[in-house]
Amino acid sequence: MVNKKTDLVFSGLGWITIPEGPVTVTAYVPKGVRVIKREAII
Repeated sequence: MVNKKTDLVFSGLGWITIPEGPVTVTAYVPKGVRVIKREAII
């Protein structure tokens, strides 16, 4: 469960914003692409 809006950032590709609440996210990225979780900027 996410307590506040959160961004999942895929380095070099972009990001998606996850809304607050019970959410399941599955992501597959190419080797070498970092995935970072941060507080939503929008």
